[in-house]
Amino acid sequence: MSLHSRLPSLLALAVLLLSACGPTVVYEEEVTFEEGHWSYADSVVFSYAIEDTSLAYDLSLSLKHKDTYATQNLYARFVTHYPNGTLQSEVVNLTLADRFGRWLGDCAGADCALSIPIQEGARYPEPGVYGLTLHQYGRKDTLQGIQGLALEVAHGRD
Repeated sequence: MSLHSRLPSLLALAVLLLSACGPTVVYEEEVTFEEGHWSYADSVVFSYAIEDTSLAYDLSLSLKHKDTYATQNLYARFVTHYPNGTLQSEVVNLTLADRFGRWLGDCAGADCALSIPIQEGARYPEPGVYGLTLHQYGRKDTLQGIQGLALEVAHGRD
C-alpha cells in the first residue's frame, strides 16, 4: 500500500489525536442580568466540584456587555470558597477595552463578548466543592450595559 493511498487514514488519525488533546471542561455556567444591569445586590455564585487534585485547572470568565458600556474596565470582588470553609477575597480589575477605547472582545452589532483568563494552571489542595462569588465592585451601585457572566473550569491532558 502506497503512502498516497494511506493518506486519508493518516489524516483522520491526526485529527482524532489532535481533538483528544484539547481541554476537558469540568464546569461551565452562565448568569445573565435582567435588563443588562449589574448592581451591588446581584452577586454571582458559581459552585463546582474538583475531584482530581493532581491536575492543573484553567479558569476563564466570559463577560457579555453592550458596546455602550461607559468605561474600559470594571472592578469585581472575587471570593473563593474552599471545601474546608476557608474564604479568600480579592478585588480584580477586568479590562474590557484597550487604551483607545476599542473593545477587546468580539462585537456583533451592539453586543460584545470577552473571554478573560482569570487563573491558569490552578492547583487545588483538596478534592471537594469550590465556590467563586463575584460582587460588582465599581463606584456606582449599578453598571449599565453588563449583560452576563460565565465561568468555565477546564483542565488539559489527564
